[in-house]
Amino acid sequence: MMRSSRIVLAIVLVAGTLPLNAADPPTIGIVPFDVSTVEGKGGADSGRVLGTLVRVEMLKNKQIRPQVIELPAGVRPPLTPQRAAELGKSAGVDLILLGTVLEASSSRNNNRASTSRLGGIIGSSVGGSVTRTTAKISLHAELVESATGRSVDTFEVEASNTDTGVGADLWSTLGNFNLGDDGWQKTPMGKALREAAQKLTTEVAKRAVKP
Repeated sequence: MMRSSRIVLAIVLVAGTLPLNAADPPTIGIVPFDVSTVEGKGGADSGRVLGTLVRVEMLKNKQIRPQVIELPAGVRPPLTPQRAAELGKSAGVDLILLGTVLEASSSRNNNRASTSRLGGIIGSSVGGSVTRTTAKISLHAELVESATGRSVDTFEVEASNTDTGVGADLWSTLGNFNLGDDGWQKTPMGKALREAAQKLTTEVAKRAVKP
């Protein structure tokens, strides 16, 4: 009897050292983003690459497990919650992330600066131009439960970045970036996309992980 009591006590002590929430992190299925409303989007590949970028950021978050889901032939975003749920069930994920790019724009401002030369001819100056590029991106997200097709939550995130210099003129639109190219990450649009993906990941984790 004494031995049995010791075994029970040992089990209780071990159980007490386990984390309170030992459940596996929820799985998030990511389908290509809908970019149909954005001018100069550069084709449907932009939505797929943006979804992949979001997955990269989600991999850094230990609270959720992302999985990119390719759409069947002939199927394009936007998807209905019901269609998204079907894909989620087939892929075995808990939730599907439906993303829409509401805005992906860039603006340039070219200012000419003039600096007086000291010690030179009166009135002489050195001139130069400064190019300032600002990129803005706004994303709408909807989380759909795969088991029921129910819309769990919707939210939006925004990000922007301003850069100065010659490089700021390059790859400034949504359709001109490639995940395998490091060049775009240094541009205003690349930096804005990265920030938006990080914010999106944070918001998804808040809504997907139940207390």
